[in-house]
Amino acid sequence: MLHHIGADEIRTIAQLSREAREAQDRLLDKAKIVKAKDERELATELAGTLASVDVSLNNAPLRVLRERLAALPSEARHELLAVLWIGRGDYAANEWEEALTEAQRRSDAGDVDYIAERGPLHDYLIKGLYLLKQA
Repeated sequence: MLHHIGADEIRTIAQLSREAREAQDRLLDKAKIVKAKDERELATELAGTLASVDVSLNNAPLRVLRERLAALPSEARHELLAVLWIGRGDYAANEWEEALTEAQRRSDAGDVDYIAERGPLHDYLIKGLYLLKQA
């Protein structure tokens, strides 16, 4: 079933996704706090928030996740996409070949962004591995 990417690599990608998502959530929480401040405090807090935005946009987990995805051979990204879609419920575990064929058909240069930007990517991948009995 998984010939080009191992379950351990998928778990590593899932963990990187979780870390990148947590960094993004921290940023959003900071933005909400700043928004809630009154206008006198806003100018003081804004500088700190913009620095946080810059740090978050270049956070290590997101950068490593994107690099890891970009380094995968296309066949491995196809399998990763199929696992993602099975975990998300687009396909059943017994529809592995269909999911893989669709991943091959739809694959393009935007795969890295598409995968990295799935909000609950961690959950989709872990569930996909479980459903495929690869966990």
